[in-house]
Amino acid sequence: MKVFVNALVGIALGLVAVLALGYADMRISASMDGVRLDPVSNEVVWVIGPQVPVWWLLGGAVAGALVAATLILGVLKGTRAAGTALAIGFGVSALTLVVVSYTVWPIGVEAFVQDGAIPYGGGWQGWVEHGGRNAAVQLLAAVAVALPLIKLAVERSRHSEAAAGSEIVTEVP
Repeated sequence: MKVFVNALVGIALGLVAVLALGYADMRISASMDGVRLDPVSNEVVWVIGPQVPVWWLLGGAVAGALVAATLILGVLKGTRAAGTALAIGFGVSALTLVVVSYTVWPIGVEAFVQDGAIPYGGGWQGWVEHGGRNAAVQLLAAVAVALPLIKLAVERSRHSEAAAGSEIVTEVP
C-alpha cells in the first residue's frame, strides 16, 4: 500500500511541478516582453514595459529546489520500493507532460506571429506547455529516473565493501 501511495504522490508531484514551473515560466516570459497576464486565463491585461521578473525567477528556483529536495529525500530515506515508486511516478507524469507540451499543443511563437496574436493564453494548457518545455522540469525528470539507480549502486557498493571487510582475517601470533 505504501508503494502505491508513493507512486500516486510522485504522479501528483510531477503534475504540480510542471504546472507550477510552467506558470512561473509564463510570467517570467511575459514580464520580459513587457506585459502582465491574467492569473488564470493568461491573457494580456496590461502593457507595462520590459522588466526583470526577480520574484518570479526566485519563485521558480525555490519551487524547483523544493521538488528536487522532495524527490531526493523521498528516494534516499524511504525503502527501496517506496522510493522507486515515488521517482517513477514523478518521472512518468513529468515526462508525459513534457511530450504533451511538444506534441499536443504546439502553441509556439511562430503560430501566433502568423495570426498576429501574442504568444500567451491557453489557461492551464499554457502552463503545461511552458512547464513541459522548461529545462528544470526536464532535469528533474532525469534526476527522478536516476535516483533509484544511484541508491541501488550505493547500496551494492556498501554491501560489497562490508562483505570484503568481513573476509579479512587477522592472525594473532
